[in-house]
Amino acid sequence: MKSKIITLIRRYLECAEKITSELRGQLGVENILSSVNSGEVARRGVCKSFGGGEYYVHGVGCRIMTSEIEIDFDFGPNGTLPGADPWKLFNFADAHREVYPWLPEWSVFQKVVNDMVASGDLIRLYSLPNPNLVRPS
Repeated sequence: MKSKIITLIRRYLECAEKITSELRGQLGVENILSSVNSGEVARRGVCKSFGGGEYYVHGVGCRIMTSEIEIDFDFGPNGTLPGADPWKLFNFADAHREVYPWLPEWSVFQKVVNDMVASGDLIRLYSLPNPNLVRPS
């Protein structure tokens, strides 16, 4: 399951990067989170890419729901996407069960992720604004 989780993290981050890049272009900003927090950009709005839908910036992250993808992710320092929050990663895979039929229940997934951090297969970034982000080592 370790290799599947690493592949899942990479796919999740690729999706988050791609849709964030599209949204940055649509909104005309470089840092979505700081632009929302400064009032330059609306917290909630229309996402024109990926079949159309909506975005919602919350706390330190963003949830995007379009006809092609549903993803919720947290930003790292300066609006970057350095890693995946395990809970949001789990929900991403759960929303796309047809692609990730191997996904176990949350408690098992959480234990495997924590074991992978302990063994060095994953790195916990401990960076603000979300200290729980992980990425492959």
